[in-house]
Order: sequence, then C-alpha cells, then structure tokens
Amino acid sequence: MVVDIRGAGQVPDRDPHARGGPAGVTDRLWETVDVVDVLDAFEAKQKRTSRPIFEGVKWALGESFYVRVTLPDGTIERIEGFATEGEAGRWIKNESVVWLRQKNEAVSTDAH
Repeated sequence: MVVDIRGAGQVPDRDPHARGGPAGVTDRLWETVDVVDVLDAFEAKQKRTSRPIFEGVKWALGESFYVRVTLPDGTIERIEGFATEGEAGRWIKNESVVWLRQKNEAVSTDAH
C-alpha cells in the first residue's frame, strides 16, 4: 500500500507495468522527430484551411460602409468608400479575388 500524503489514508499500489496514467499521461517521452512531424502536419493543415474573411461593415458614424478583410495571419485590412452595404457586398463578390491576388503579388515582390 501507498500512503496518501494528503492525509486521506491509504490508496492501492499502482501497477508499475500499467500503460498510461492519470489523464492520459504516459511515461513515454517523445522523440524530437515525432514533435517535428506533428508540428509540420499542423502547419500544413493551417495553410490549407486558412482563407481570408471579407465582411461589409457600416461605419459607426455616418451612413457609408467599408470592407474589413481578415487575413489568415490575423492582419486586418480595410477597403473604404462604399455608399451602401450592397455595394460593399458586390465588391466582395466581384473584386475581392483580384484584390487578394494583387496583394499577394505585392507581398511576394517585397520579399525578394
């Protein structure tokens, strides 16, 4: 028997050959290559599923709208100058792909 150090009495011995432990804890240490593989898989999935979010937003003051673009890295861009929500929505539908392509080209040009 093992004595519970919190003073609750005795608790049964834990089988030293039992697999796992409380809350899924194991006594197996991860190899560095295993950690790198998990991180690589996570980053690849993030790159595949991350897409920009375009939203038409009304200014707090006034009657005009802008398009808020949240990029996959969390950066927020603002495209201004829309008189109505419909106009902002049409821009998102018709022009956002071209805008994003131009932005990505500018970023890749700046990187070189």
